[in-house]
Amino acid sequence: MRPTTTAAIQSVDAVVTWLSRVLNYVGMVILIIMMLLTVADVLMRYILNQSILGVFELTEYMMVPIVFFGWAWCAKKGGNVKVDLFVNRLKPSAQKVFNGVTYFFGIVVIFVIAWQNLLEAKEVWAVHKVSDMLAVPAYPFYLVLTIGCFLLCLVLLLNLIQLILDGVSNES
Repeated sequence: MRPTTTAAIQSVDAVVTWLSRVLNYVGMVILIIMMLLTVADVLMRYILNQSILGVFELTEYMMVPIVFFGWAWCAKKGGNVKVDLFVNRLKPSAQKVFNGVTYFFGIVVIFVIAWQNLLEAKEVWAVHKVSDMLAVPAYPFYLVLTIGCFLLCLVLLLNLIQLILDGVSNES
């Protein structure tokens, strides 16, 4: 592989890492807001016997960015669940092949999820679907899921490319 190619991959990796980190922080802030909202709702119910309107609905919507904005960062840091019981018993070269196949199928599956969700977001936007109680538009949350999935695809693709480059450099 030419040095310019690896430099370009490193540049893309730096951008994807930065974007993953930023979106993860956004998800963390939303988690804090969700926790504060839930605590306020519980306290108001306990003290004033009055609930905050739409808290359950908002909590459901907040879960989308919390999960999908953190997904790519988790993959970037290698924090996803792995079943190493079988893979650790393989030779290192077989482990790399297994990881490569796993990355490839992960990319395909997550890309299909993202693409189908993007199509669904278009339909939800066209019919102006909103939440029942607060009339919050639904399509932005479909887009959040799509962005999170596409970013995860990029992380997995970069992991796959790095795995291939490591394999090529070891053979040289």
